[in-house]
Parts: sequence; structure tokens; C-alpha cells
Amino acid sequence: MRSFLKLCGINGAVLIIFLLALEVISTMVYKSLPGGLISRRQGPVKTWNFELHPAVGHAHQARDFKISPNADGSDSSSTLFTRKTYGTGNEMARLLVLGGSTTDPLGVQFSGVNGTWPDQLGRLLASGTPQARIQITNAAIGGGTSSQEVVRLLASFSEAAPGWVVSFNGINELYFADESLYGSNDKIYAPRMLLKALEDKPFNHIPYRDRSYYSCGLLCFTDNSAVLRLAQVLLATAGSTATDQPAAKPVTLDPNKQQRWLSAQPISQPRQQGLERAAAIWSDNVKAMHGITAARGARYLVVLQPTLGLDRNRAQLLADGRLASDRNSVDAVTVALLERKGYVEEINALYAHLRRSCGQLPYCLDLSQASALTTDLALYTDPRHLNASGNQRIAELIATRIRP
Repeated sequence: MRSFLKLCGINGAVLIIFLLALEVISTMVYKSLPGGLISRRQGPVKTWNFELHPAVGHAHQARDFKISPNADGSDSSSTLFTRKTYGTGNEMARLLVLGGSTTDPLGVQFSGVNGTWPDQLGRLLASGTPQARIQITNAAIGGGTSSQEVVRLLASFSEAAPGWVVSFNGINELYFADESLYGSNDKIYAPRMLLKALEDKPFNHIPYRDRSYYSCGLLCFTDNSAVLRLAQVLLATAGSTATDQPAAKPVTLDPNKQQRWLSAQPISQPRQQGLERAAAIWSDNVKAMHGITAARGARYLVVLQPTLGLDRNRAQLLADGRLASDRNSVDAVTVALLERKGYVEEINALYAHLRRSCGQLPYCLDLSQASALTTDLALYTDPRHLNASGNQRIAELIATRIRP
């Protein structure tokens, strides 16, 4: 029995040493691969990993920028932003863009390769002004609010040296209405995912520099394993390109679902006050960004982003989502919108305040009033994220305000 246990122990130790060596070698090989090869062969969801950042709270992990096809062409080594240049003219025009996941430079899963509105804006401005080169520094981050934009503006301005700063925000301001996270004013500049991680103590669910005390990256062959990432790259079909996620299938309508989707959720008085406070925080933040930008000699534009569900009640949304070819089937994006308890009511209440504030600011472009951008399901990947076609519309409208 002892000899058997000894043999098992030796074999187990050899196996662990082998796996550790394999992980170390895979890490070295993976890091030596050209970024273009990795980006063409690894799926878009693999480039959506966040970690703690000492300056701005949270940021994409460094490897996200190496493997994302949206980072191809960026000449920046920062984990705060990509920096791309469009056009071949002699006159350089620089823009710094800020926002949440719709604007995030690595948002391949929402709008495909180079389908974000900043990418499309760069190409549009360059084609419309042949003598110019358009350099866009994209410092947006998934999950970010206007508070993260303020901090990222301060952290990125000197290197970006922009003539224009463009913020694209609105829907994530809903986070500020969460009393448990943002009830205290001294927390409003903290990222939501960081506050939620701290709320879940003793485990911190956001790693730092690819390290996390609870994650199993060496031996478990999860997404953190270099062995698995290397295998995904080497075994993938050569030349494949990350694209939009395939559309989810429509959902068959039945009486129970219809009743659930049509049940409006009243907003409590405390929640109403929270939404009003959220809009006030947004107003303070965009005014601060305007002041900071002006003090540095640049111009500022905040864009109040459109989103599905605005100016529509649940019955209208359900009618919009029913397929013309089969009235008993409902578009999956509409289903996702109606399934979010209270969301339709709250986003409309929030935007009533945001629109009022935006209307008082000469540097605010309110795209939430463009009904085509808030009702056309063909422009959305999901209820909160525009696809490439939707982002093209956004780029075209922003371009009318910031021609270099």
C-alpha cells in the first residue's frame, strides 16, 4: 500500500511539474506571437477582460489589446486606450473619445471588427477631408459612467493632445440610482464593477495585472490558461475574422410571456429620487469635462446616446418586436428588453431628466430624440448596444458637429 501511495505521489508531482512547465512555455510562445495572427484567430469574447487599474479604477487587460482585431492599427501601448490614424493627408486633427461599452475600442462582440462609431467616424472624417489625417484616441471602457469619463479624460488628455473631446453616454448613468453602491457621494467616481467586487468581500472578482487569488489559471485550462489560449490560436481556421455575434432566435409568444412582458413596473419614490440624482451627477460631470477641455484649449461635445425603449410603453415595444412573417414570434432583442424587470420604466424616467439637462447645454447633442435610433431593431445587437449599422448612423450625426 505504501509503495502504491508513493508511486501515486511521484506520478502526481511529475504531472504537476509537467503542466507547470507546459504553461510557462505556452505563455512564452503566446506572448511572442504577432498580434495580427492572434486577433484573426481568436474569438471576440476573449478580448473582454477587465482588471484593476491604479489610476482609473478598471481597464482592459493588456492581452486584450494584443489579441483584439479592433486594436490592430493602434500605435499605443497603453491599456487605457487605442490610438488610430485615418487618412493620409498632411494636416493632423486629433480627437479623444470617451464612453462605455458601445464606444469601447475593443467592442468587437457588439459591432464587429472596426464597427464601433469612433472607427467609423475616423474613416468618415478622413474621406470627407482629403487633406487631413484623423487621429482618434479611444479611451472608452465597458461599464463606464460619466464619472469614469472624467477620470479618463484627465489620465489621457496629455498624450492624446486632442482638438476635440467627444463623450458618448447616457444609459450607464442608471447605475448611480443604485443606493447600495452610490448612496454616498464620495463613491461616485468609483467604477461600478469595482464597488460590486468590494461588496462581495472577501473575494475580489477583478484581477490585477492578470493575477487573482481565487482564479485557477495554471492547471484548470480555463480562459486564463496560456495553454488553452495558445491552442485556440493555433487550431483556429487560418484567416478567420471575428464578427458580430450571431443573432439570437426569435421567441414564440404565449399568454404567460405576454402577461409578464406587458406588466409595467411602478417606480418607487426613493428610486425616482435616485434617478433624478443620477441625472444631476451626469450634468455635473459633463460640465466638469467641458471645463477641463476648454482649459486645455480643446473643444468638447457630449452626445446623449440613443437606446431601445425610449418613448415607448411595453405594449408598443411588444408590437414593434413581433415579426412580420410570424406574428406569434417576437424578436430576441425585444424579448431581452422586456424581460428586464422595471428597465423600460426606469430608462424613460432617467432620460426625461437627462434630456432636460442636455437641452440647457450648447455642447450637448441629443441623439436620444432620434426615433429611428430608438425603435429600429435592425440597428441593435442587444437592447443596450448598437451594431455596426447603428454605429454608422451615430458617426454620421456626430460628424456634422465636429468637422475638422
